[in-house]
Amino acid sequence: AGVALSRDGGRVAAVAGPRGDDRATVWDAATGNELARVPQGGAGGVVALSPDGKLLALAAAGGAEVLVYATDGGARRFAFRHAGPVN
Repeated sequence: AGVALSRDGGRVAAVAGPRGDDRATVWDAATGNELARVPQGGAGGVVALSPDGKLLALAAAGGAEVLVYATDGGARRFAFRHAGPVN
């Protein structure tokens, strides 16, 4: 499982890990309202929010792919692969 808080304190994100529902969820920190629920795509554990809370990044621990989503509904923005492990 992984949890992240945006630097501005406005958004909280969590992933359930490999035994969860294969989704990452973003909430408004002040109201608790769910803002987005997105597929992890096997990411399972490494989660980060941009400083303003508008983007969610998911990465496989030890993998080589990062998925980036908007937190205002979960539209996928982009994905990228790299040679080294994600940590």
